[in-house]
Amino acid sequence: MRPCVLVVDDEVEFVDLLRFELQRAGWTVLAADNGLDALLLARSERPDAVLLDLMLEGMDGFTGCETLRRQDATARIAVVMLSALSSTPVLSRARLAGASDFMTKPFETRELVRRLAAAVERSRQPSATSPPRAAA
Repeated sequence: MRPCVLVVDDEVEFVDLLRFELQRAGWTVLAADNGLDALLLARSERPDAVLLDLMLEGMDGFTGCETLRRQDATARIAVVMLSALSSTPVLSRARLAGASDFMTKPFETRELVRRLAAAVERSRQPSATSPPRAAA
């Protein structure tokens, strides 16, 4: 069975690129362009992972991640946050929000696929509380 990822970003071209690369790597890809739609999709489809941009309409990525973590249906979904911001306060807030990992844009898609798979694997472990790492 193919793993499923929900890509949440308001940049259509970026989502299209990720969809192509992730499908090529064997993932089923869902997409949302805002936090509210992402929460609805995550609850209804229960993807294995969410790639979540920080800067979104209606609900930022931190709030979206916190909301996913508070709901039983979505609490164990791996959440990899994506952002052009990479300061220590941003990484700390991502960790506090419950992110499984954090990657700074731009990034190598192979590294994204590797870290996404690792985050999913960790989320399936009995105590999935690994803090996010910053991308180099």
